[in-house]
Amino acid sequence: DTIYNISVAALCGDTSLWISTQTRTACGEQTLPFTQTFEDYGNEFPSCWTITEQQGSWSTYPSMYNEASGAHSGTHSIMYYLYYGNQSIASPRLYQPINTLETAFFVSSESSTPVQMVVGFITNLDSVQNMMPIDTLTITGESYQEYIVSARSLQSTDMGYFVYRILQPSDYNYSYVYIDDIIATYSYQLGLFYGVGHWNSWFGAMIYLRKRTLYPLQ
Repeated sequence: DTIYNISVAALCGDTSLWISTQTRTACGEQTLPFTQTFEDYGNEFPSCWTITEQQGSWSTYPSMYNEASGAHSGTHSIMYYLYYGNQSIASPRLYQPINTLETAFFVSSESSTPVQMVVGFITNLDSVQNMMPIDTLTITGESYQEYIVSARSLQSTDMGYFVYRILQPSDYNYSYVYIDDIIATYSYQLGLFYGVGHWNSWFGAMIYLRKRTLYPLQ
């Protein structure tokens, strides 16, 4: 999933004008931890991500949203529109057994009522209806909240895709839900990341602790 800018000119006696184009390589095996911030795609849907569920051929959601107001970081996020029914996106293919992985991400909702998000797993992009649910989350509030979902509970060693599915609320409201800064990694790595972050929190100890023997190691 790498972008290359290519310029070509013909040399037949005289040199022609240069013609430039851009190409992107095919999606390959994702190195873990895999992070997607959606900042490199402009208005186009990320090439290694797939819209696995959208209601009707007239629907354009889920879609890219390129305003800072809808992003957790930067200016880009994925936007769901609640009025258009259940919608889901799938991650790039992850070449590790699903029960060794977990995903972390940030979600915000403009809805005045709670919104349900189901995080699941599929082995084939055409089989979203056979998705194995991992966890159901209740999304509330416009402020971004972080969620961590571990797939260790699944009785499966298959490889495939994480799915992030928004369920249409019963009130059919005209609100948007945004997802951003998605991570997929081994199930132990996120805990290690946050643990090291707290272990390295020396500044608070400098303020509140009087005994140097109680200071963190760093």
